[in-house]
Amino acid sequence: MKKCSIDCWYRSLSNPKRLVGFTLASLALIASVSAGLYKPAKKDVTTRASLAELKQGRELYVNKCASCHNLYEPERYDTTRWKRIMDKMAPKARINNQEKALILKYLTKGAK
Repeated sequence: MKKCSIDCWYRSLSNPKRLVGFTLASLALIASVSAGLYKPAKKDVTTRASLAELKQGRELYVNKCASCHNLYEPERYDTTRWKRIMDKMAPKARINNQEKALILKYLTKGAK
């Protein structure tokens, strides 16, 4: 398989048909990956996280993180580990502090 530089990807996605195909494939991947993640419910609400915040955090996690890599179940890591991961990944994913806080609320609700 031929390696493709960033310019090559850009040129291939400048074709409208390819761009639509790429977009649809990306959306399908995100939808399939996010289907297995827990969806916040009333029982998950705490004094530190409202239902609205948990839902926003999940949406941000799916939309910001799945665009680059597979998503991990919140239970996979404990709170300390999720905080370290988010500190490292937030700048790369252009996640601001408010978004980071919401994602962490979602992830740590399900953490060990």
